[in-house]
Amino acid sequence: MLTSTGRTILGAGLAFALGGLVFGNWPFFGAGALLLILSAFSALSASPRARIGADKSRIERGGCFTFVMDVDLPRGFGVIELHQALPEEFELVNGNNLHVLTLGLKPRSERFTFRVRAPKRGEYVLPALRVKMLHPLGFATTPSLPQGEPLRLIVEPRPVAARIPRDLRTRAKRPFPEGDIARLGVATNEFRELREYVPGDPPRRINWKATARRMGAGGSEVPLVNETEWEGKKSVWIIVDGHPRLSVGTNLEDVREHAADAALSLMEIYLRRGYQVGIALARSGQVAPLRPGTGEAQVRRAREVLSRLRAADGPSLIETMDRDGAILHRGKPLIVLVTRLSGNDKDLEAAVRRMGVLARLHSRTVTPGLVVDVTPAPPHGDDIALAARTVADAGTMGLRAAAKGAGVRVTTWRAGQEPLETVLVRGRIA
Repeated sequence: MLTSTGRTILGAGLAFALGGLVFGNWPFFGAGALLLILSAFSALSASPRARIGADKSRIERGGCFTFVMDVDLPRGFGVIELHQALPEEFELVNGNNLHVLTLGLKPRSERFTFRVRAPKRGEYVLPALRVKMLHPLGFATTPSLPQGEPLRLIVEPRPVAARIPRDLRTRAKRPFPEGDIARLGVATNEFRELREYVPGDPPRRINWKATARRMGAGGSEVPLVNETEWEGKKSVWIIVDGHPRLSVGTNLEDVREHAADAALSLMEIYLRRGYQVGIALARSGQVAPLRPGTGEAQVRRAREVLSRLRAADGPSLIETMDRDGAILHRGKPLIVLVTRLSGNDKDLEAAVRRMGVLARLHSRTVTPGLVVDVTPAPPHGDDIALAARTVADAGTMGLRAAAKGAGVRVTTWRAGQEPLETVLVRGRIA
């Protein structure tokens, strides 16, 4: 594509050449022909080939992606511009995603690397690498053309380190009482996962086909056995709220990010204690729920579901509980709602009351239900922020009273000010 300078040169060449032919002025014709050859030469240039790749396709929030750009430059004259567009949530920490190269008399290959940090959870699609060529005299340029395929990247929640000591005495009832842990009973036929054989496993549980496949691939010779669920397995249903109210904070670190981290951490705690755990998103668009399950595969699926948590129109909290009614009534799970409390949210108040109704219906008395209130920590020494926090806390008193009347416990986590483990151990429950 000719630039304005190139179009001027081309127009002048045509005018001189035609004028020379009409009036028989050969010097004019020669000058026009020279300008036409120059403008035509500016468009004769082979296109470079470029591609980009990432070292991994998914990371935890706060981790880094490393990108590698490879470009094959042809011989010739001109300037090549390579640019990889990045989401505004990404932070460039090393290298550069924009490079300007010059062509030479010999073809050559170049490689560039750059590293970005992804502080915000979500699914990202990076557009294809853009390549633009410019004539050395500025007569012509090619439009920015895509090279390669877009990259799909997933930034998963970052679990918060939290562990409840088994024999700790707290001043209040803990939200994770030992009395609600499943006891091992009779093994069922419901498959859980494959694991390596340990002494004492019945030989009939050995999965000979899976063992043969692993040995054929050069893996361990230890047999694999089928691990099944046990009767009486208790389940937990975690509902994570994506309401815009959770957008408090910076563009890269808000309450919603902490809510996703807390949900993943709670899931890992319950899985370690032998529960089946499922996750559903509310007020976060149309995202299919993750049915209760166990094992590392369940954690991987939960990470992918939580990476889609956002503020979007979708099923309300009550609509989510109605949609998943079969799971709630069949499995009778402990319901954990991760949100940010607000005094004027009728949907949230109705959901808390519904949790109390289901707890009484399921005869759940030790821990009827749990609401994890994720709130941001105010800046230290900021009197205005502290006063605003006091007003906000006062506005949630009605909802806390409704939760207490429904038998649902509320625990507050001030994200960024205290670790999640401290809140769970101390038993800060309203």
